[in-house]
Amino acid sequence: MASRRSPESRAREALVVLAVGLVVLTVVAAVLYRPGAPRWTHVLVDGVGWMLIVSTGTVLTVSAVEKLVQITRRHPGH
Repeated sequence: MASRRSPESRAREALVVLAVGLVVLTVVAAVLYRPGAPRWTHVLVDGVGWMLIVSTGTVLTVSAVEKLVQITRRHPGH
């Protein structure tokens, strides 16, 4: 039987992915965002930035909901 990862470990992984992604995105943006650069490079960096933000937010939200469900199951009378 496979063990499920805890919401805390998933949240930590999401934050690590966010941090690494932001560093990579910053380096890519510094290289590609130059005056006179083609428009597609700006669109690419903007799109990747938003995908990173939305996906990390989704993982953190799911982890928070799972944690709340765990707490509710442990303390059903409150």
